[in-house]
Amino acid sequence: MQLSNLQRQLLGFDKLKEDYVREEIELGWDRQHLTELKDRRAELSNSLAQMSDAFKQGARNLRDNNSEMARALAAMHAHNVKMRTNDMKTIQHLKDEAAIVHEKIHHEREENADLKEILSEIRSLLDIEKANAVTQEGLRGSPKPYNSS
Repeated sequence: MQLSNLQRQLLGFDKLKEDYVREEIELGWDRQHLTELKDRRAELSNSLAQMSDAFKQGARNLRDNNSEMARALAAMHAHNVKMRTNDMKTIQHLKDEAAIVHEKIHHEREENADLKEILSEIRSLLDIEKANAVTQEGLRGSPKPYNSS
């Protein structure tokens, strides 16, 4: 009985030893798995920090670009306003000059009409004078060419 008791205790001890070894192996695997998880968590944390920094830098760049774009648009708008004002002044100046030219043309047409009337009167007088000259010559008689025959 003592022997069977010792055998049972030995079997119990062997079983405890096997359980202990199995649990140590599982504990080693659990530690390794826990270490891998901690490493993975650290990698993810670093990756997230890098992504956050990159996002912040991108946001700063976008703000800077937006500021530059806003300044450029403001400058373009100011230039467009200035050009529009200059265009309006130029158009008004051209309208004023066109009105002056039209007025000068109107005066020149009036002068041309007056000159045509004067020219017509002069032609009439010349026609009358020419007619009078022909009539006077006719009254005096026309000289006959000398025939030496």
